[in-house]
Amino acid sequence: MEERRKSTRHAVSVRLYISDLFQQEHDGIHDLDTLAEVDTLSHSGLSFISDCILPVGYYFNAVIYLEKSDIPPVPTTLKLVRFESIDRTHYRYGCEFEQLPDSLKEIITQYFYA
Repeated sequence: MEERRKSTRHAVSVRLYISDLFQQEHDGIHDLDTLAEVDTLSHSGLSFISDCILPVGYYFNAVIYLEKSDIPPVPTTLKLVRFESIDRTHYRYGCEFEQLPDSLKEIITQYFYA
């Protein structure tokens, strides 16, 4: 099967907390308080697994906490672009970075491409 992604995804074990979703028109879904498990990360985005159904096309602010304690948390904004059902209670989402912070780009390059 041909790879269609812009960037190579790398397996990671990172937790992601989602509280608010929004659209550019300022519509939003607030106080979600859902926890997600990030399973892949790349220069263009990430994917995560959640037990919550979320709308594709919405954005959310996130803070990326990588496993290494010497790496500071990196705030970013992501857009939900893909959704697939894993089973009746778990869903996988694909997200794109709206703008990849330089600090996260350097971290990804250093730890996955070095």
